[in-house]
Amino acid sequence: MAGEFIDEIDELEVEHRDFATVVAGLDADSAHFEAQMRKLLDDLAVHVEREDPGIFPVSVVTLGASGWDTVDRAHAESPSFLLDASEEAQPPQ
Repeated sequence: MAGEFIDEIDELEVEHRDFATVVAGLDADSAHFEAQMRKLLDDLAVHVEREDPGIFPVSVVTLGASGWDTVDRAHAESPSFLLDASEEAQPPQ
């Protein structure tokens, strides 16, 4: 069953990398910032809509305990493309 979703997962992972690139390239002082943000939010909404009703329910059913351990390790290595890795290493003040 999980193998049926490999292409979809690959596409979603590419989108995650694309979002990271877009976020890194945002310039709040740009004349196009508002339009870029609207497009980013629209693209994220479409992306989330693909994940929520499809990939996440399948994950719950198919991953099992060892699969979730893998997810936890991957998340620990790369918690979010929205976080600056240099900030992650800094202890909270």
